[in-house]
Amino acid sequence: LYETLLKSYMKWNWMKSNGLNNTLNDDKILNMFEMEMDYYNQMIQDVCKVTYVISVKLNEQQLDDVIELFMDGLVDEYIHEICALLIAEIALLLNER
Repeated sequence: LYETLLKSYMKWNWMKSNGLNNTLNDDKILNMFEMEMDYYNQMIQDVCKVTYVISVKLNEQQLDDVIELFMDGLVDEYIHEICALLIAEIALLLNER
């Protein structure tokens, strides 16, 4: 992902500095970047969901580690909502135990 973004940025930067705006314009670069970021964010959300499923079967120390991981995710603007929901679901399951 980062390699693709870096290549796109480098190509865009080279073309801008050489005055070649007709091949790849700013809108296309921005669109590619947004698509890559959407893909990256979806991957992170999928990892969070899988971690949640695994956390249901963990011992107390492992569960603390998972909750800490989700708490760290709360500060990330792209995944804070999914992390908050997963923490709430874990809390409900723990209350049932």
